[in-house]
Amino acid sequence: MKNTVLFSQYEALQKTYQYYASSLLTYSQTISTDAQAPLTIAILSSDYFLHIDALYTLWQQQDRPWHIVCIADDYQESRLALNKWYADWQTPCLQKLHEQWALPLPGLHRIDIEPYRFSINMLFCEDNTAWKQFVGQVHCFIVDKQAGLSEALRLSYPSPCFLAHSTQFTPLVEKIRYHQLALVSEVQSSVVQDNYVFCTATSKKPTITSRIEKGRKIAVIGAGVAGAGVAYALANRGWTVTVVDPIFALPPDEALLRYSSGAVTPLLTADDSHKARLSRAGILLARQRWQAIKHLANIRFCGTLELNRDKGHAKDLLEAVSTLNFPKEWVRLVSPEEASDIAGIPVDQEGAYFPLAMQVAPLQLRQALLQHPNIRCQSFTVTHIQKEDQVYRLMGEENGTQKVLTETFPHIVVANAIESATLLKQSGFDEKILKSGQRVNALTRLDSLHALSGEVMIIPQHFVKGGPQCVIGGQGYYLPQQEGFCVMGSTYVHGDLSPKISKKGQTIIWEKIPLTLPVTLEQLQESGELKGRACVRAVVQGRMPVIGELEHMRGIWLACAYASHGMTWSSLAGEIIGASLEGEPLPIERDLLWSIMPK
Repeated sequence: MKNTVLFSQYEALQKTYQYYASSLLTYSQTISTDAQAPLTIAILSSDYFLHIDALYTLWQQQDRPWHIVCIADDYQESRLALNKWYADWQTPCLQKLHEQWALPLPGLHRIDIEPYRFSINMLFCEDNTAWKQFVGQVHCFIVDKQAGLSEALRLSYPSPCFLAHSTQFTPLVEKIRYHQLALVSEVQSSVVQDNYVFCTATSKKPTITSRIEKGRKIAVIGAGVAGAGVAYALANRGWTVTVVDPIFALPPDEALLRYSSGAVTPLLTADDSHKARLSRAGILLARQRWQAIKHLANIRFCGTLELNRDKGHAKDLLEAVSTLNFPKEWVRLVSPEEASDIAGIPVDQEGAYFPLAMQVAPLQLRQALLQHPNIRCQSFTVTHIQKEDQVYRLMGEENGTQKVLTETFPHIVVANAIESATLLKQSGFDEKILKSGQRVNALTRLDSLHALSGEVMIIPQHFVKGGPQCVIGGQGYYLPQQEGFCVMGSTYVHGDLSPKISKKGQTIIWEKIPLTLPVTLEQLQESGELKGRACVRAVVQGRMPVIGELEHMRGIWLACAYASHGMTWSSLAGEIIGASLEGEPLPIERDLLWSIMPK
């Protein structure tokens, strides 16, 4: 039986939105001539679930994507409130929220009620000034409370609209004027619903030109997991994507496709550093976006058991888990006995278990991402990007012959790893000209870009009795069998552009594995069945990725320097660039974005 007080509250708000539906829908059509440009709505209310449900109903009456931004200052209360409303009103929107509600982890979480069309961008934070952490432009404000309003108004579109509770309208008007927004119209409430007021405002803020006015067409240079991740995110948003890479002219390496495997495991630090927070955001987004291709990409949601041979590192990890007090669904401490049950092999030390970690075959992932029907792959080596008015042209080689692509692009993503800095320099994009006329380095973050080589061992599973059931992590990693082989890694050699498989590298890897194994390294080496591979990653100082648009060369984007975390950053970069180009709220906080921007 429905709670009568809740029923009255729910019905009243539904009537409010029914009454103001015409005003809200009419306003939404004024923000852009592009019918697919998104509308962003900020909700400042303790009852944001009710507003979200009503807005979802309204959204279905038009074609424009809508994205909601709001702050939950108490996770437990938000979870209880969602359960309460869902128990009484099992609407499609509340049902999807109930199924997808984020874990109680600090940071920004995106929940897509309808993929890329209607999303909730929820920041779990107790500080109302946290509105400044959102990156985006808000068109519409739903105001039931004043807390955080001043910070939220800083995100305002030049001509926003407001739906405010009548008790909040007078202080709202004062803050609108304080932020140099002039009240344009006021629609007083009717007899049907006398608790809310709708109004619009205007300001002298310059209108930001939408990126999509130039057309949803883009080129991505590089077909690794970096380029493929960006291409996939844009293709899912309706963009036509051309991916260029000379690798498309080569026959596929079937053995590498079968045996190549890696781990996507959260980074954990006691101070919850920028890199740890980015890792968390990247993995949560990857799990969400890769659901549609998990079988094609051979993704296993098996979790990671973090162990360590170094007692100091092991102690640091266990203390970090205890200090952060994250939910057990994200990470939990396990005894040697529980660790053995999880891994399916004997473990003689405590560990930290990450249930949401994944085992992923990177080459199969890349192949699956690039199969999207909006993506076209072309064999081409880009040696120069030429700017022509408001577009760019790619110049280079195809099958050893100099060639210039006839098609031009308003946006280019440079995602060719270690070659990114060289390409930008050859194109003249590595410098900017100051007002004084002086030329200065525009990409200091790429000054330290260099090769970080590594090798892995590929071991027939019968030597290790089938291998572990989950990823074993720590200083090295040991993966569950794939196609009859277990992968162990890895080595890290700075500045090496020509890595090779070596016995020295195998010894380094073997010594990183914190387990007693049923075979010796010497036996493996003598068997003649031990395989391996070596590769080069690109890395900058601090081992953070470089993702974002060049400030001095609009339309040129970077997605590089992923180091050994390519799959962790793959979806993250795609969502950052995709959301930026579409005008959606960005999926990470402002301080995290600043830490990875090219500058």
